Amino acid sequence: MAATYGIKWYPTGSLILQPLTHQVDAIDGNTGLLRDRISLPVTVANAFDASVVDTVDNSLFLITSEGIAELSLSSLPVGIGSVLPASGSTSGGLTVTVEGTGFDSGTQVQLDGSSVSATVVNNQTLTFVTPAHAAAGVELSIQNSTGQTYVLQDAFTFISGTGQDVPTKPTHARQPTAREDRRSLTRIPARNRLAVGVPAHRL
Repeated sequence: MAATYGIKWYPTGSLILQPLTHQVDAIDGNTGLLRDRISLPVTVANAFDASVVDTVDNSLFLITSEGIAELSLSSLPVGIGSVLPASGSTSGGLTVTVEGTGFDSGTQVQLDGSSVSATVVNNQTLTFVTPAHAAAGVELSIQNSTGQTYVLQDAFTFISGTGQDVPTKPTHARQPTAREDRRSLTRIPARNRLAVGVPAHRL
């Protein structure tokens, strides 16, 4: 199946969205592995830039053979894009913000194998407070209510003393803002847009 132009980072950095002729692949932003494949009932155009991420409505707009299709991104797999700050004191008590995908009200968080209380802000953001821990780099594990689990190695580093507020990997190119995305869509008449909504099926 041929690839098309318009690869996009999901705004949180957790996934890369790769449009193909009849599907969209969600690729892990940390490992490069395929996380999900969303089948489409339309053909994606082989255009110079065939996709735009809308961060306001959490959708992916695609140029297709039947017009502009809006693909809901509300069911993306659990992933981690950033951990801020990514280091802190061994004494704990630091509020850490995690941005990614697939978070829900039942999401559970573990740091180095131990559960920590988390506050889910929305399906892309959660926070937790670090416990006291010996100096070391530790893994962060996130599991949502459906049982999907994502583990990021060396996601947070406990440092003796005050520690440093350092962003974690990955870093990626700046993405267009929602306002910029909407401007690019205004070039296409609204009457030609096709709302696909939820994918026909997921592979």
